[in-house]
Amino acid sequence: PDSTVCVVLREHQRFFLPELRSLDRSQIVEQPTNRGTAAAVAYALRRVAALAKRPTVVGFFPSDHHYANSLALQRTVALASSAARTHPDRVFLVGAEATEPESDYGWIVPGSPLIDPAQPASRPMPARTVSRFWEKPSPEVARALLSRGCLWNTFIVIGSDQAFGRLLERTQPAFWSEFEAIGASGTPAREAAAARAMFNRIQPVDFSRDVLERGGSSLAVLPMPNAGWTDLGRPARVLDVLTRSRLPHPRLRLAA
Repeated sequence: PDSTVCVVLREHQRFFLPELRSLDRSQIVEQPTNRGTAAAVAYALRRVAALAKRPTVVGFFPSDHHYANSLALQRTVALASSAARTHPDRVFLVGAEATEPESDYGWIVPGSPLIDPAQPASRPMPARTVSRFWEKPSPEVARALLSRGCLWNTFIVIGSDQAFGRLLERTQPAFWSEFEAIGASGTPAREAAAARAMFNRIQPVDFSRDVLERGGSSLAVLPMPNAGWTDLGRPARVLDVLTRSRLPHPRLRLAA
């Protein structure tokens, strides 16, 4: 728990304050307004750097996803964390096993196996390079990606904070430089004021489309088989998960 930071939006205070009351205030990264997922990642990285005070491995986990097999998730995250220490120059994506040509997800095209010098050749590392990242492809492209055994992007990304910084600097240099002032702003009140001014100034940037799609050789992927991953971004998916879990959902039936 001491190594957990939660990234939130100020307008959602009535939802997150009761949930996060056990956390220290420094562990809550409150965005003044929504400027896209890349802003959430960048702000969190600056806070982690200030809290850790040394290079560290960081993992980003969306709060609105479901896993039918949590052990599969845990195993893959452990492998990704280990790989991030072995390859501090790469950001590792966790790719879920695709079961249908979903055009609302990001897709990962795995490349060649990633070489781990500490592993014997007879036991290759499960991580692979990323040949291409597709964010929300057309239905036709999604069908082709499914037939090739490509993976869904879960948006779980794990890597050294330095690898994340280099990835943002290479793909969105002006945007990333805006967050430098956040890390050097001093007191919480000064940081909040600097964040308000900066968030009013920057344009929205999507981490998947504007960063990962341009990431190239900075990325690697770890497949996560049999996890039963679902993005709960649509009411129908929530209902599907509740039905499969045999949980009651009278209100959500009306919402959907």
